[in-house]
Amino acid sequence: QASSQIALESALRFLLYSELIDEDVARPHLVTPVAPQEFIEVTDAITVQSEDFVFAQPFIGMERMPTAGTVIAYDAGAEIVTPYDDCILIMPTRRFIKGQTAVRLGRVVG
Repeated sequence: QASSQIALESALRFLLYSELIDEDVARPHLVTPVAPQEFIEVTDAITVQSEDFVFAQPFIGMERMPTAGTVIAYDAGAEIVTPYDDCILIMPTRRFIKGQTAVRLGRVVG
């Protein structure tokens, strides 16, 4: 039964976002409130440089680092830090392969 409600809400939210229906039409059928969307600009990609890459914490993605200079990883002993305040970690990998992206960094825009 929960999957039918999720399907209905997904369809209604798509129609709302596409501006094909008004919110007053969808509102009675939505269980969870419509949250304002955030747009995140990807600004950097951190590439694995060595076989000794490790994250400083078990990140899962979309964590916000409030302060620039926060250590997020170590690569061959070198600290990798956030370049700006409110940095968002996007899609951190679980497998570290030299030359591939470990995580992307982003910030909220607009």
